[in-house]
Amino acid sequence: MIQNPVIRSLYQEQGFLIRRNVFSEFEIQELATEVERVLLEHADAIRQTNLRVRFKNHCTTQEPMFEVFDPFSDLSEVARSVARHPQLLTILESLYGETACVFKDKLIYKPPGAEGVSLHQDWIAWPDFPQSFLTAIIPIDPFTEDSGATCVYPGLHKAGCLSAKDGQHHVLKHEDMDVQPVPLVLNPGDRSEE
Repeated sequence: MIQNPVIRSLYQEQGFLIRRNVFSEFEIQELATEVERVLLEHADAIRQTNLRVRFKNHCTTQEPMFEVFDPFSDLSEVARSVARHPQLLTILESLYGETACVFKDKLIYKPPGAEGVSLHQDWIAWPDFPQSFLTAIIPIDPFTEDSGATCVYPGLHKAGCLSAKDGQHHVLKHEDMDVQPVPLVLNPGDRSEE
């Protein structure tokens, strides 16, 4: 296992890490093509009664818009190979200091006009849930402030779980955060660990 103490220390200090060009242009294009194929071939699954999909309302019309396939990699061998890519797992192992494994995966589609996600901690804590895991974001399209890039709060992870450990989604308030958010501006092929 390759250890990089500087990278690991930076990750532990700020709570996130951006790695550029982890995936090749070909790999990202192949994944983008595969996403479109899955959306077409599984269009019948995109309905509000399906537990593996989620919807967001359009910000002006309030019309429900498809947003998430969760899980996703069981629908695509390409997505499965990206989620388990050796370079990805090597990066995660270097941050953890031990073998990494995939807990879950999902495709977040983020259609134009959809309402954003409420401020939350990416740790819905069940009382017996593992105390540590990483969220890896792999952008297929450019991830910019205008396109709705995810924001992180550097160092706030050190405060631990910021809501009740009851397995429910808890909305946090911006005014309760004592650090400024940082948008994860990413290019296709970059990776963010948080």
